[in-house]
Amino acid sequence: LKLLDEPALQDGSEFRNLMNDSHHGNADDIKFTDVVKNNSNCCKVQRLVESAHEEYERWMRKDRLAQDTIKPKTPDSSSIIKFELPVYENLAAVTSDSNLSDINEKTDTLSADILGDYAVYVVNSDSL
Repeated sequence: LKLLDEPALQDGSEFRNLMNDSHHGNADDIKFTDVVKNNSNCCKVQRLVESAHEEYERWMRKDRLAQDTIKPKTPDSSSIIKFELPVYENLAAVTSDSNLSDINEKTDTLSADILGDYAVYVVNSDSL
């Protein structure tokens, strides 16, 4: 919007007339003093054009990212993970000869339900 509102680019401005003369093949009619007189406008408009170009590039990258963030399809019901595991608060008393079923301090159960609507994927190849 800054680029479109720039006074140097409005109809009838000296800078715009200079650019039009240059663009439409009348460059031979342009004097060095005309360019020097509009030097600050040249620099300002160049910065605005570069800024607009950078903004456009960011916008293009943003659009591409939107395609990459599409939600994957739900896995087949046959591949849904189901498990229930006891959670023991204190395993310090367990030795290599002990069996986990000997521990009576079961405090909670960890099940696949905790995953809710999340999917778990196993990557079997290099992922980098």
